[in-house]
Amino acid sequence: MILAPKERFRETPEATSWRIAVSSSWFQDGLTTALTHMVMTSAPTANDPAAAASAFNRIEGAKALVQTMMNLAESPPPSSKPLPQNLKPV
Repeated sequence: MILAPKERFRETPEATSWRIAVSSSWFQDGLTTALTHMVMTSAPTANDPAAAASAFNRIEGAKALVQTMMNLAESPPPSSKPLPQNLKPV
């Protein structure tokens, strides 16, 4: 059995509500404000490379979370990359 929570979520009625919520201006304004606040309050000093790396990783994690949230109810786009010559489509 393959665990596929995103595919399961897309089939629920909540997926439609989620699409409406994430496309609304109030959600996007709140998300933008939260991200801006996070960046402004976690700015490391330039003389501490470890703190700078930690802050960078937190921001990258936040970006990944936003990307996941915004596309949670969406179907993945079809792959347009050609298969390598040693593979055949199934």
